[in-house]
Amino acid sequence: MLIDTEGNYLIIIIQENLTQIRVLSGQKYLYSADHLEGTLDIDKLIISFFARELNLQIGFRTAQGIRTEIGSAVEQQTVSEIKVRSRVIDSDVKIQEVTVSDIQIRGAVSGYLTNLAKEVNRVIKQFKLLNNTASGDCKILLRGKGNSLNGLDKWLQGETGLPVILA
Repeated sequence: MLIDTEGNYLIIIIQENLTQIRVLSGQKYLYSADHLEGTLDIDKLIISFFARELNLQIGFRTAQGIRTEIGSAVEQQTVSEIKVRSRVIDSDVKIQEVTVSDIQIRGAVSGYLTNLAKEVNRVIKQFKLLNNTASGDCKILLRGKGNSLNGLDKWLQGETGLPVILA
């Protein structure tokens, strides 16, 4: 069984259009909220990075590939890079190939990570998951497409101090 029915869980479900945060204690939901940022917002941040920093245009499919192949919420042991073909902004024909690293992409998605950390820590504080007398059984359950951002589980554990289970 993935979760203990007696435990306390902060469940984070990252979908394309939104992120759901739920608090489950025992077998009862104490809190459920939808937030308007999902994986499409991560992809928009990557697209915006290319436009702003590199003066290049990429589409959602390319951004999704970058997010899943080299995107990372935490620093990697080795630098990952990917070559991307992109159209130069304000040009109809010129295609340029550039190399971007996981460090650049982590910087690009930092706004999403900051917002997620604020909301998760707000919910933890509101429900006092960290100060619960049985704090050993408080965990985060991470589900959905957000798992495609490498290291998101380690990053969440570092931000909250709670163990993270990937589903």
